[in-house]
Amino acid sequence: MNDPADPGHFIDCTAWADEIGPTTDLRPVDFDLDGWIDLVAVADATTANPGVHLLRNTGDAGLSVGIPYFRDVTAEVGFAADSERVSGLAVADFLGDGDVDLLLGRELDHDTFYFSAVAADGATEPPSSHWTGVRLNVESGANNRSGVGAVVTVEADGVTTTQAIDGGSGLGSQQCTALRFGLGDAVISPEVTVRTRWPGGFEQINDNVTVDSEVIIQDETDPTVIESSLVAYVYYIPDNTLTWMVTWDTAYSYAMDLDRVLITVPHQGTLIYTPSSDHVTASTGRKSSGGYWHRFYIEKVPCELGTYIFTVVSDTHAPQFTVHTTASGQYLSTYCASGEGEPNVIQE
Repeated sequence: MNDPADPGHFIDCTAWADEIGPTTDLRPVDFDLDGWIDLVAVADATTANPGVHLLRNTGDAGLSVGIPYFRDVTAEVGFAADSERVSGLAVADFLGDGDVDLLLGRELDHDTFYFSAVAADGATEPPSSHWTGVRLNVESGANNRSGVGAVVTVEADGVTTTQAIDGGSGLGSQQCTALRFGLGDAVISPEVTVRTRWPGGFEQINDNVTVDSEVIIQDETDPTVIESSLVAYVYYIPDNTLTWMVTWDTAYSYAMDLDRVLITVPHQGTLIYTPSSDHVTASTGRKSSGGYWHRFYIEKVPCELGTYIFTVVSDTHAPQFTVHTTASGQYLSTYCASGEGEPNVIQE
């Protein structure tokens, strides 16, 4: 366990869980909606107790009375008789009633479906323990479409619970991307706060989320152009044109196809360049320090005497969820004439 008092230092907690032997699959999920993440494990067929096991997280009680954090409650929840080989499992709220259900896949027999009994399955009334469902809607293009890598935290009456959306877990499986957070039966407030840290690093807060329901969180990632990072290198070319190399950084992930560079040419007006424009080579990449770098190499820009104004724009696919983020600069052209010779850097 990652020691909360010393993050990055791990404690061997093997003794804090009932032993079930070698496992072929393991999933974290709050089956009883008490706010503590439980474990569903598939014991190998060679063990003394093969099949599915549910290890209930006893929470703070595990430390205060000396019992394991995770107690094997397989017999209590109805799994004890299921000792057949399991080749995969899916955990999700299949019925949409707030609690989590379980589907066992088998190679040599029929699949088995277990309904959780925290709520009356299929009923419209919420379970006695409160819950919040979170589903991510990644329309912006700033993050991957499934939201894999996002970390979601629900805060209710001073208590926080955190889950992550992973890209694959267990035996040839993936967790459901619709998350279920158990809040227990002590929640007083009818609303909770949902904090989402998107894969690109952007943190988003949604307040006043109603308890005992599912909320769809729209991706509001704003690329956030770092104004101080904007640099333009301008080269004079003998055919009386200019070649520009414009670079800038963004703090979070982005949709590169929506990057733009606008150059206002003296006496001519504004030219708009995109990665697909003629005479443009665009590239981008992730910085080791975090964020992303962007580069536009633009040829055949008209050469005119006077002040050029250049603006970079990073955007997402869903402008209704974000604002265009821009940065601008100026370049003074004092020489434009055809002639011989090598290209020269005339401003940096």
